[in-house]
Amino acid sequence: MNCLSRYTAVPDLSKPEVVALAQGDFIKRKENVICLGNSGTGKTHIAIALGVAAIAAGYRVRFVQAVNLVQELLQANAEYRLPKYLKAWQKVGLVIC
Repeated sequence: MNCLSRYTAVPDLSKPEVVALAQGDFIKRKENVICLGNSGTGKTHIAIALGVAAIAAGYRVRFVQAVNLVQELLQANAEYRLPKYLKAWQKVGLVIC
């Protein structure tokens, strides 16, 4: 949470918005958060900080690169184990991709 409360690298992102996201209400409501911006603007920093805050709040969190997630899904499907693979994801409260 500390890295979120002092975050000022993205001027268009207000501190109240960041703090509100860190509280995790979007997770409870099963809403998505999409971070868009140019390379080097702090998207991954924010995403990881939100993940750390979610872990501190008791959520299970998984960080995966989109390309790896797609590869895992395709492999699970090819090996006829997609339902089992998807069931494991149901235990995760927050996916950061």
